[in-house]
Amino acid sequence: MPPPPKPRQKRHCGLDETVKKCLTHAHVDILEAYRLVVEAAKRGVDVNSAVPLLNEALNATGPERDRILAQVASLVAQAEAEKFWATVTTVAVAVAAAALAALFLIYHRKIIGFLFLKIHGKRRVAKGAGKPKTLLFDEEVAAVVAAVAVVAVALAVALQFPRVEPFTALGLLGPQGKIGDYPTNVTKGTRVSLYIYVYNHLGHPAWFRVAARFVDSPNATPTPQGFYVRELFLGHNQSALLPISFTVNATGVLKAELWMYQPDGTLIYTNRSVHLWIRAR
Repeated sequence: MPPPPKPRQKRHCGLDETVKKCLTHAHVDILEAYRLVVEAAKRGVDVNSAVPLLNEALNATGPERDRILAQVASLVAQAEAEKFWATVTTVAVAVAAAALAALFLIYHRKIIGFLFLKIHGKRRVAKGAGKPKTLLFDEEVAAVVAAVAVVAVALAVALQFPRVEPFTALGLLGPQGKIGDYPTNVTKGTRVSLYIYVYNHLGHPAWFRVAARFVDSPNATPTPQGFYVRELFLGHNQSALLPISFTVNATGVLKAELWMYQPDGTLIYTNRSVHLWIRAR
């Protein structure tokens, strides 16, 4: 497992630069690639396809890692372009729909009259009471139709730019990867296998670090170190089940904590932890 990344002093790519320009002027390491992915995701770009490559890069070295990270940057550039054209299309459709709704509201009598004549133009007209009974003279119905069109446009734009309530989750599952059957009372020297569940709902991919250790109390001071340390990338709305196996030699508390790297390389505690009391006899 590679050592924790440190912020580099070399040039970084700013938000006003394209990914391609960034690749041209600066060598991309795993931290720089992570930063590119997070910034793109915060602009609404779907970059989850780059997450498996970032996980590959964690275990790669030398030219192989450089090749993988170059592929990550290429995927981000492609996703940026797709997002741009999708946004242009959505805005164009929204503007056109709003314009049509406005025209319909202004000229609805002529439009409905034209359609009525096209459909019923060959029928005979019977003399009536002289009171308007059709959409042709109903201002309220026309306003409702226009309002529905405007709401549909607003909904389409909202779906293009969704809002996310950010949070992370950490869980401890039993030997079968399910809740329950936790080994709370075991014989000394017993080998125990569990699973740690990690979930990302931050709105962007995240670089997590899971650390587990034995402590005397679940209130022990958090630390990113332990007998079990695992780093991984998770995309938005993605989860992972991490197997953990250890030998119990004394009564104590198994405590697992979730840490996360910021795009600048800072490792922060997410305030997410789980623990399990295990009594050894």
